[in-house]
Amino acid sequence: YSSVGQLRMRIFSARAYRALLEESWKLSLGTAIACEALSKATGIERDSAFLLGLLHDTGKPVLVHSVSEIERTNKGQSLGVEMVEILLSQLHEETGAHVLERWGMPAAFVESARDHHRYKSTSATPAQRLVHAGNLVCQHLGIGDIEKDVTWSLERVFCDLGLGDEATMLPIV
Repeated sequence: YSSVGQLRMRIFSARAYRALLEESWKLSLGTAIACEALSKATGIERDSAFLLGLLHDTGKPVLVHSVSEIERTNKGQSLGVEMVEILLSQLHEETGAHVLERWGMPAAFVESARDHHRYKSTSATPAQRLVHAGNLVCQHLGIGDIEKDVTWSLERVFCDLGLGDEATMLPIV
């Protein structure tokens, strides 16, 4: 996990919009930890669960860096936090998928980044279900900048992963 610190320093360290990046980092790390715990309980994506969770929101810091570059070339004129939040909420999934694809990451990583807020139940890939569940665990615990309009409950997603009983769910959360 020493490379996790290096990842944070490289991707989540822009000076502009530091609070947004800090929340994104907390959510990414929280989702990684939750995905690893869920993977141990389900056997889904055993070798890559932590990294799937850690990289699922790659689009957010990439967009922040892009906005910062645009602002720098525009004589420092800021778009403002509210506008950047809108850009992040609307574009981070597709941007993250594009970046992960360019990095040569496996399809499970690309698909999970692209669709981690749109839960598709059993039609989703195992990696997508795992990352979505990891995000919901973070929401449940109040970790990071969390998608507010979630249509699937944590219990429902856990049931879809085969973890429907409370005795299994509670230790993971």
